[in-house]
Amino acid sequence: MIPDLRHILHSCLFLGSAFLLASCDGGSPASTIGTEATDPAELAVLAAPLATDPDLTAENMASAAFRVQDHSPRYPVSGHSDAITSLAREEVARLVGQKGIVPAPVSRDVPGNTAYQPLLGMTAAARAAALGRDAGVCAATGTYSASWAAQMPDAFPIYPLGHVQEALGAESAGCALRSVRFTTVAKPAEARDFYHTLALRNGYSSQAAHIGNTEILKGSRKKAQYAVVIEQGDTAGGAIVDITYYRP
Repeated sequence: MIPDLRHILHSCLFLGSAFLLASCDGGSPASTIGTEATDPAELAVLAAPLATDPDLTAENMASAAFRVQDHSPRYPVSGHSDAITSLAREEVARLVGQKGIVPAPVSRDVPGNTAYQPLLGMTAAARAAALGRDAGVCAATGTYSASWAAQMPDAFPIYPLGHVQEALGAESAGCALRSVRFTTVAKPAEARDFYHTLALRNGYSSQAAHIGNTEILKGSRKKAQYAVVIEQGDTAGGAIVDITYYRP
């Protein structure tokens, strides 16, 4: 795969609007959104890190490629091929570095806990409000756009080869917010340990809890707060992940 072709394929990933996809492939947006790559060379391109504009975010770690798909409140994970899973795990290993994954501690069961239950909200705005009144006010000023998924903090990138379903964000004085939902080929435990590791490496606390089969990580660094909610995906495996981050 020559470098120029790699950049062309990356540029066709949907980050801002369906029109960008149409301009890249010459076809309709529906012909690209939600489709699965099967060619090994194409899979390698999709797994490679995205080049991002440093002016968009000072905190982006050039996370791996992701795609946007049509969604419902609980869109099933699709495309669980061995090749995709393998490429995602390779990118995870690159992101966590030589120190490797730090397994999350045994989570505590918190059914009905008012600090955790609201994090299971069905919308990005509801999950943001679960981080507190100020986060909720910030979310109310935000916009929905897939481009926010490319502007995540270093500790909370989209899991490699994840499929973004919903992305809410805001960026203004005293109001930095990201609330993103995506599906991934990773097992829930893999996703949990990945985000636990990155949170600790970036100076955040990380508390593990669960409500039923839903895993939750919650923590902070100074005034910044985050929550990662991880649910089991479809019968083929994988997970549905909600990441909510707020910094005043």
